[in-house]
Amino acid sequence: MVTHRTSQTIAREEDQRPKDLWDKADVIMKFVGALASAAAVIGVGVFGAQYLAHKQEAESDIRLYTELMSAREGADSSVRKDMFNSIITNILKPEPENLNQKVLSLQLLAYNFHESLDLAPLFDSVRQQITESQELKDQKEKRLGQLRKVGNEICDKEISALAEAGEQYGFTVNRKTLDNPDGLPVMEKQAHLYGDRNNGNETTIRIEALKADDSLEKLRTRLELRTGLHLDADVTAWVGFYDFPMVNNIRLPDGKRCAIVLQHYTESTIELSFVCFPGSRASLKEKPYYDEVYEQLHGRFPEVPKGR
Repeated sequence: MVTHRTSQTIAREEDQRPKDLWDKADVIMKFVGALASAAAVIGVGVFGAQYLAHKQEAESDIRLYTELMSAREGADSSVRKDMFNSIITNILKPEPENLNQKVLSLQLLAYNFHESLDLAPLFDSVRQQITESQELKDQKEKRLGQLRKVGNEICDKEISALAEAGEQYGFTVNRKTLDNPDGLPVMEKQAHLYGDRNNGNETTIRIEALKADDSLEKLRTRLELRTGLHLDADVTAWVGFYDFPMVNNIRLPDGKRCAIVLQHYTESTIELSFVCFPGSRASLKEKPYYDEVYEQLHGRFPEVPKGR
């Protein structure tokens, strides 16, 4: 007689069979696996929530910081605009009686806007008003000394900032030998002004002193820059205390700028500096030409030769 055993009967018999070590281990492993899976799900959820919360908090901080900086810059721009309008109005008043107020206004204007405005015409105008005024000689010298001090401080500050990213060379002009009508060579130097862009070729810096104007305390100079056979610059100009280099400069190849800065003017000597710096350090009003930007990008990302 054949007995047909059903699956339920087999399962009942296996349940009634004594559990051995492997069966117990299998039950324990299943239990541990279930706990581990639950813990993993909970851990992923907790860490994921923490990560998202941290990311949202960071984005919120960045957004808040950006809004605060934008509001701060807007308020600063508004204050500077009002300051500029008020100061420039005082300086441009037609009546020259209150020279003390004009000198003070020009000082405030120079200290706050020297990086963005060419202030030399205003300095020359106020200087001329002081010279032509009816004040005593000692009072005139005092006011002129105030203007000269402002010019020296701003020039020194700008030279320090520009020389940090470029080159600076000082030189002195002897007034006794300045009567040469053809110009007096006062500096000639070899320097790497463009790094490796010109295959390591040095640039010859040649500066000549042409004429001094004691009434305006200015020196007429000629600057010539040559790299190999290429003439980079040949400029003749007057240099005074108020020709600040960030604004009054000469454009050079490779986005560079250079300037001659007057620092001290005495009866016997005139001290100047030649400074060369990247165009990024120039005045806020200085904008690069499109061909300069193209050359810089072309040099940074050269064309890939065909066949590669």
